[in-house]
Amino acid sequence: MDDDTTELIARLGTRIGMIMEDVGEIALTLGPMKPADRVVAINALDKAATAISAMVAALRTIDG
Repeated sequence: MDDDTTELIARLGTRIGMIMEDVGEIALTLGPMKPADRVVAINALDKAATAISAMVAALRTIDG
C-alpha cells in the first residue's frame, strides 16, 4: 500500500469519526424532542448514515 492510499484511508476514517461526533448528540436527544424537531433530527441522522455508509464502501474498495 502506498503513502497516498494510507493517507486517504486515514482521512476517510477521520471524516467518519467527525460525522459521528456531529450527530451523536442528536441521536442521544431524540426522546424529549417535539415531533416536528424529531423529524428534522431523524433526517440529519439519515443523511449522516448515508455519508458514512458511502465512505465505508470506499474504504472497502481501497483496502480491498
